[in-house]
Amino acid sequence: MKRNAIGALLLMVLAVGMSVAVAQSAPMKVSVPFEFWVNGKVLPAGQYEVSQVGDRATLIANTNDRSKMLGLFIHCESLKMQEPRLVFHKVDGHYFLSQVWMQQSENGLEVPPSRFEKELRMYAQVPAGAETVVIALR
Repeated sequence: MKRNAIGALLLMVLAVGMSVAVAQSAPMKVSVPFEFWVNGKVLPAGQYEVSQVGDRATLIANTNDRSKMLGLFIHCESLKMQEPRLVFHKVDGHYFLSQVWMQQSENGLEVPPSRFEKELRMYAQVPAGAETVVIALR
């Protein structure tokens, strides 16, 4: 009985480990020339590696200072194929990560607007999506 329980537990751990390995993508590189907000955190301008580490999880790592940010984002779709890229909204001089497209696909990940971005839009009276900045991943 004990042997069956241990075998079942080992099988579950192995299955979870394999699903995580399949969901990970090779890191893509990007040079972001401005500081930007993501999930309420400000990241400095610099070189980044972006990896999808789960179905909705994305790791954004600064290669200069080794800071990292893990975000859970929402699936989004496009009517046409999209190149790998990061999409930012620019509001009153501040940049906010808006979308992550990791591979040439019709499916990407959308970053919900933070409270700060919403408040800044209201204060500056800027409509949603007024200014968009796109940076290609390589």
